[in-house]
Amino acid sequence: MAQRTKAIRYVTDGTFSIDDVRRTLAGAGELVQQPSGEARFVPDDLSFPTTIFRCDGLIEVHVGPGAEDRLETYVAKLGSWLGVSLQRTGE
Repeated sequence: MAQRTKAIRYVTDGTFSIDDVRRTLAGAGELVQQPSGEARFVPDDLSFPTTIFRCDGLIEVHVGPGAEDRLETYVAKLGSWLGVSLQRTGE
């Protein structure tokens, strides 16, 4: 049976370009540009969730059951890789 994940959405307190942070993210996982224009980031550390960088500027972190305990650590690392702070949305 497949594990269910939930998408937790974040906004940034600044701007960044995927092209500008591509090398940094590549050092921490795999970044794949999607045909839709979105980008999917799968961290090398498998305890961290998959992340989708949406075209509308939202960042979706896909968290599986029991993975929320590492979420705060991951969001802090992701923010440092991107050079911005992340704020959880009310969605």
